[in-house]
Amino acid sequence: MPPDWDLLIAGDVLAPTLFELAMDRQCPARRFAQHCMYIYAADGVRPNASSQRRRRLKKYVERAEEVGDEPMAIWAHNCRVLMNRPELFEYEEWIEGGLVRHPRRLGLFGRR
Repeated sequence: MPPDWDLLIAGDVLAPTLFELAMDRQCPARRFAQHCMYIYAADGVRPNASSQRRRRLKKYVERAEEVGDEPMAIWAHNCRVLMNRPELFEYEEWIEGGLVRHPRRLGLFGRR
């Protein structure tokens, strides 16, 4: 597996599958899927992100808020923080997996 495999698959084509795996408490690859959803979210708040990507991300966030367990509720919360304050993006946290390895709710001022 190439080192950037996560970056290659965290796009619109596989997002529905990755989201379902991230929501599945029994999935052995759940943490990897959650990591990919953090990458997907970070990409979805970029200024040049497509409106389709933004809409899809919002739907995933709403679904995670409605029926997700704690890890996915944290993901949804962090996505909302980033949607409202994109300047709080930190590569290490969103792209390199920091928020999956050390789950926590971000505050509106960044790290918490």
